[in-house]
Amino acid sequence: MNKHNHWPRLSASFVHGRNLLISFVFIMAVFGGMTMKSEAEEQTTLTYIALGDSLTMGIGASETDYLRMNAFVPQLTAYLRKNFDVYVENHGMPGITSAELLDYVRHHPGMDRLLRGADVLTLTIGGNDLLQLLNRDALNEETIEQTVEQFGELFEQIIVEIRQHQPNAPIYVLELYSPYDKRHALHKIGQTTVQTYNDELARRIQKLNNVFQVKIFKAFQGKEAQWTHIDHNDVHPNDEGYAAIFEAFQKLLRLDALTNHS
Repeated sequence: MNKHNHWPRLSASFVHGRNLLISFVFIMAVFGGMTMKSEAEEQTTLTYIALGDSLTMGIGASETDYLRMNAFVPQLTAYLRKNFDVYVENHGMPGITSAELLDYVRHHPGMDRLLRGADVLTLTIGGNDLLQLLNRDALNEETIEQTVEQFGELFEQIIVEIRQHQPNAPIYVLELYSPYDKRHALHKIGQTTVQTYNDELARRIQKLNNVFQVKIFKAFQGKEAQWTHIDHNDVHPNDEGYAAIFEAFQKLLRLDALTNHS
C-alpha cells in the first residue's frame, strides 16, 4: 500500500523502488542479519523470498538506523531463525500494483534463479489496486466488480509465473485490511470493498496448490486508528499493526514442511 491515502504516481514509485532494490538488499544483508548465500551452503539453509508492495518493505514501522526491524518480514525472519539458518531477500516496493508485480516477477534479472532456490515465499499485493479504485471520482458496483476481477486474474498470473520456476514451495499471501475507522469518510466503502477483494483472493487461492491466505481483515476491524497511521492520512500499519500481521503469518506457517517441498 502506498504511504499516503491519496493515489500516487505509481510508475515513479515503482521505478524508484526498483532502482533502490539492490541497495536495500545490500543494507539488509549487512545490518539486518542476512547472510549472503553461496552454492556451497548446506541444504539446511532456508531461503525466504518476500515479494510485494510497501507492506513487504515495512513502510510505517518504526526505524532504527534506517532499518524497520518491527515490520513483518524482519519479525518473520527472526522467528524462522529459531529453527533454520535463513537467507532472506526482501523485494518489497512501495506503490507497486498487481500488474507491475507481475511484470517484475517476469522480467527482473535473476528472478528465475532466485525463485528456483526459494523454500518459502510471502506476498503482499492488491493494496495499491484498492487505493486506486477508492480514489476514483465515479465509484459504483460495476466498477468494483471489474477491478476486483482484474486483480484476481493478475494475482493468479503472478502465482503461475512463480510456479514456473518454483513449483512446490509454500506461498503465504496476506489478505487486505481496511485502514479506515468509523470516523473516516471511506469507512463503509472501504470495509465492503476490502472484503470483496479478500473473497476474490480466497476464490483464486482455493484453486492453487500450496498457496495460503493469511487472514488479517477481521483483526484490524475496530483497531484501524490504533494499528495504522490513518490519523495522519497514512494507510500503513504502525508497529502494533505489523505485530498483528506477523502473528497471522506465524500462526499459519508449517515449519515442518518448509524444507520438504522438493
